Amino acid sequence: MRAMTRAMASSAGAADLALTLVAPAEGASILVDNATPQNISGLTGFVTTGSMMAGMSVSVFMSGVLYETAYWGTTGLTSGGVTGNKWSLNLSGDSFTTAWIFTNTGAGSLTRLVLDGSTGLTVFDKALPEPGTAGSESGRDFASSINNDPFTATYRKPVGIAGANAVGDLYQILDVDFTGAPSGGLRQGFTFMQDTDNDLRLVPVPEPSTLILLGIGLIGAARARRRARP
Repeated sequence: MRAMTRAMASSAGAADLALTLVAPAEGASILVDNATPQNISGLTGFVTTGSMMAGMSVSVFMSGVLYETAYWGTTGLTSGGVTGNKWSLNLSGDSFTTAWIFTNTGAGSLTRLVLDGSTGLTVFDKALPEPGTAGSESGRDFASSINNDPFTATYRKPVGIAGANAVGDLYQILDVDFTGAPSGGLRQGFTFMQDTDNDLRLVPVPEPSTLILLGIGLIGAARARRRARP
């Protein structure tokens, strides 16, 4: 359970600069890019597991060049992941408490990893500002298992809820640069922490007249089946 329920912050809490350096998390440099704000209808709740991110795009760059883009899928009750050519990324459990696992079995030197949640109803929940978006609870910034975490994580496309302005804790894209590693990239596997929430896409409620017509249609179909019996 996360520490406290957030209250909706005012639009004044959003950063004025399009690209702003904020407090680092366990050694990683954290940037926010507040260009191209997005707005969604709401959040499903603050607990998001690996099974709830189906459709999220994962782009892997090796030696500075786009190597492959693949799409997240559900692999179990609370797990999900994506498998590419000699690499994979998986998460089993709640993203607030469970590490993501990246494996590299010879794909090359990882220089950049881009997770785009807009295709999978996923938003990335930063630790600050606090309080942040109502209903998202406490977030967690990107932090890896690599000693001193010499990487840069940039959050892009800030997200506001139900017509309100973004307050600077929810973003649709997580873009991580690994060129800060001693060798200019990573050839080994690693784990990282990053909290997520789920975008709520409201399903239109049928008009009363539509429901009446649907009921009449079901009654008619039932009568037809009874008449057809021998």
